[in-house]
Amino acid sequence: MARSYCGLAAGYMTSNDGSRPLIAQVLKPDGARSLALYRHIDAALMRAGNSQERVGREVRDRIESLELTLSREQLVGADAITRTELNRWNTSTIPGVHALDGRGRQRDIDRVWCGR
Repeated sequence: MARSYCGLAAGYMTSNDGSRPLIAQVLKPDGARSLALYRHIDAALMRAGNSQERVGREVRDRIESLELTLSREQLVGADAITRTELNRWNTSTIPGVHALDGRGRQRDIDRVWCGR
């Protein structure tokens, strides 16, 4: 579930660095939707006590980046998406968050775990 939330948020995010997830090929970039999703993920991480994990810091970095680059209308749009759509996603935790990065990608696994 955590992978889908982070991946979806990253898919909607407009990126100038050329590295967008595969799902971005089918999604129209939507900064407001991306920001709303990242805020939802951040709130779930805080409720679960995972906000200081690596993914929590990466999610907050993405939130900060979006808040600095989006227009006033897009920021208002993100708030509206949160109120109208995301408030129905009552996710108190996001399972599997420890294994992800801020884009919803699986982190590298230590070789020690490969033989188990």
